Amino acid sequence: MKGKLKTVTIWLGILLSIVFAGLAFYGIDWRKTGLALRAVQWPYLAVAFALMWVGFVWRTVRWKRLLDVGRPADDAIHFGDCFSVMTVGYMANNILPARIGEVARAYLVGRKTRTTKSFAFGTIVTERLADVLMLLLLISFTLLTLKLPPESKVIATGVAWLGFGCAAGLVSAIVLRPTVVRLVERGLTAVRLGRYAARLADMTDRFLRGVSCGGSLRTLAWVWVDSFGIWIASLYMTWFVALACNLDVGVTQILYVMCYVNLGAMLPSAPGYVGTYQWFCTHSLSAFGVEKEAALAFSFVSHIVWYVPLTLLGLVLFLRERLSWGQLTEETGVGGGETLDESLPA
Repeated sequence: MKGKLKTVTIWLGILLSIVFAGLAFYGIDWRKTGLALRAVQWPYLAVAFALMWVGFVWRTVRWKRLLDVGRPADDAIHFGDCFSVMTVGYMANNILPARIGEVARAYLVGRKTRTTKSFAFGTIVTERLADVLMLLLLISFTLLTLKLPPESKVIATGVAWLGFGCAAGLVSAIVLRPTVVRLVERGLTAVRLGRYAARLADMTDRFLRGVSCGGSLRTLAWVWVDSFGIWIASLYMTWFVALACNLDVGVTQILYVMCYVNLGAMLPSAPGYVGTYQWFCTHSLSAFGVEKEAALAFSFVSHIVWYVPLTLLGLVLFLRERLSWGQLTEETGVGGGETLDESLPA
């Protein structure tokens, strides 16, 4: 059943990417797009590239902070290990289906440190939750301050509410963690899967503790500070790409585009968000009168700025770790094969 669900997810992502690519490319004058690409100003692009790495390093700092919750100072995870695992995970997301990079990160960090995969995956979900909530706050700001076409405002508001609903559900599960754990155990027993109940309830508890930063309010506060800084770096990276592509848009307008594109990335898609990324870029920029050809050129350039360096470096680190594709693709179930008696940060 799990394999069938994964297959459906993969094919749904590919189908949506094809549909969105068709919408993005429909009616395009490729000559104009080519001219826009040839007019790219490389000095601005160099700044955007640098800001991409600033944001990525900051993401590594945030994840390390989450993984170190409850660990003694002399047992803290090395920054280099976190950076290597993060880069390989992003590379896997860029070239493999079903967002396998997230699970690969949990598997790899468990392989390098004394961290169970369920806890590690919980910290990754915490990252995603913090990102979604921060994007919702930022796009709400743009919806209040920018004059947008009715269609764009409806779509952006719908995406925001979808993200808010997912975040609210997860926050509720964190707050009601003991109740959720009991319900998992009782539910499995009720459907005659009692032999798995204790194990899966324990994994659920570990996962939710990872999501909740181990109950550390100090860590949670720092995660919010980190998340704000990460997205500000991403905002200015995107703005410098827009300057490189000669787009006449302001910082607040680019903030809307950034939030719109990244919230749209929640949808299933082909590896690397190909197709969906192009449509969300072109559609969001159309709200500010940017021609579709220029917007498409911007989508190609901004995509390359983060996709190519992370994928290439991820491949190098992947080979350095002497990993195999089979190790990543086989470890797609959180908790699969882990020993639940392993040491876990409290």
